[in-house]
Amino acid sequence: MEGIILCTVPVNNAIITLNEATDFANKDLRIAEMRVLRAHFYFELMKNFGSFVYIDENTPISEVTSLPNSFDEDFCGVKLKLTSMLLLQYCQRHKPAWAE
Repeated sequence: MEGIILCTVPVNNAIITLNEATDFANKDLRIAEMRVLRAHFYFELMKNFGSFVYIDENTPISEVTSLPNSFDEDFCGVKLKLTSMLLLQYCQRHKPAWAE
């Protein structure tokens, strides 16, 4: 559980802070990058452990340690598919910028 908190809470805090910012250059791009990082962390958790607690920027910090750690194949399958799709879309969208 500590690993999940160490990886996701700073990323989620960054997403919250960016969402609240009014004049931040490339705000949407930075939020997308944070979500890709979070997706990568969850992908690695699923790959290595199979079961994990999903925490996003809408999860109150006070509830993080009390969330159930249950394995739901349907939920995990959907999250992995979404994660893969988001990562692919991000890579396709920013591929031209990487060539520069």
